[in-house]
Amino acid sequence: MDSKQPKIVQKMLLRTFFLLLAVAGIFLGIQKVLDWRKDPDSGTYDSEGDIAAIQVLENGQQAVIFDNEGKKIPCPDYEDGKTDRDIVWRPDGNRLFLGSDRKSSAYNLYRWNPGSGAVTQKGLTTTSRFNPTFGNDFDPSDPGSVAAASNEALITQGGFILNMDLKEDSTTQVLPIARGVTVGSEEGSGGEGQLDSIYKAYGRSFRSARWAMGGEYICAIMNRDEGECFISQRSPFRSKELELPKGLFAGEKLWMDSNPKTGEVVVVVRDYDFPDLDKIPEEYIKNGKAVKPFRNGIFSWNPAEQKLTRIAIQLDQKIAFASPAVSPDGSQVAVVAGEWDGANFVPKALVLSPIQEDGIQVASPLVSGTIYEPAWSPDGKKLVYAKRVDGKRAIFTIDKDGANEKKVSDDGDYLTPQFSPQLKK
Repeated sequence: MDSKQPKIVQKMLLRTFFLLLAVAGIFLGIQKVLDWRKDPDSGTYDSEGDIAAIQVLENGQQAVIFDNEGKKIPCPDYEDGKTDRDIVWRPDGNRLFLGSDRKSSAYNLYRWNPGSGAVTQKGLTTTSRFNPTFGNDFDPSDPGSVAAASNEALITQGGFILNMDLKEDSTTQVLPIARGVTVGSEEGSGGEGQLDSIYKAYGRSFRSARWAMGGEYICAIMNRDEGECFISQRSPFRSKELELPKGLFAGEKLWMDSNPKTGEVVVVVRDYDFPDLDKIPEEYIKNGKAVKPFRNGIFSWNPAEQKLTRIAIQLDQKIAFASPAVSPDGSQVAVVAGEWDGANFVPKALVLSPIQEDGIQVASPLVSGTIYEPAWSPDGKKLVYAKRVDGKRAIFTIDKDGANEKKVSDDGDYLTPQFSPQLKK
């Protein structure tokens, strides 16, 4: 046998290997170019365990990220004296959206890609808030459903609720219902007169919104002269049958969060009353009148079944709740419990309550202190929140059983902390 033959074989194998490597490189390069054409901010970002927040500066507010090693990453292109706000993670975990006046006197919506450092203006100029919110009715294990959810958000602009297609950069008004839309088959259907009566009773300037029941309904908080009102409406573009918005209850201040498992919406109401007597629990009614002094409550609302479940009704006017955060498994709600002194809400503790009738009666206090804006980790094992320490709000995490409270932030002042979706690419 020729001794040179093995060497020839080796050379051929090496050449084949390098050829395949070159082909793979070319393929990846082309794919990269295509990705960048589709999205100039493309590029992956391993967001596992990261927390986004707003840092309150001496002169303005800036969006930041704390990675899982505690390093702070400030949002680029920020100018002193400007205000970043309304920060939210995109479901794919690779982008954040925020409202800011960093490039003009008005606010615009921005997309921040921490992987590339790019900050892209998405338009929607307004002087009011945006409060972007993505749907949560997707399966984190299904890339297709995550991608779909990542391209659609509800946006508050100028007091109106818009659905924004982030892929197409287009918007559709969903609240108030646009004039000319037919809303039923009862006398006079069509809606202008009916809609006018609804919005005249409750107002028409919206503060925030959530999808419910897998996108079939939209629930929103609407400003009115006396405070705020909770509105529920069938989605005008996802449902075959359109309904008039329903004003469920009103109060001085409302917060809400959607339940990712049941599709219901948990609402916290401070200093409230019910517009309709039939919405008040029977034990609070005598001879057609409310007879007990209740002012604050926590409720779960199922718009499809028109079912209102009370988690708490507080008879003591001073005791109140704020900032609900529903757990990823849909079984619990974290709320800030405190006292209402007639002028201000004073937070006292972070409380975890089961989402069930009178669940607050068996609730577990997690941690005491001046707590703000709790949010869950995607695996449901931890919560993150802001807590006042030495006059400033620091970011903390804690296990859902109340153990292992940990300070995450440095000595700055922070708001609205949120865990990333933790979706690895």
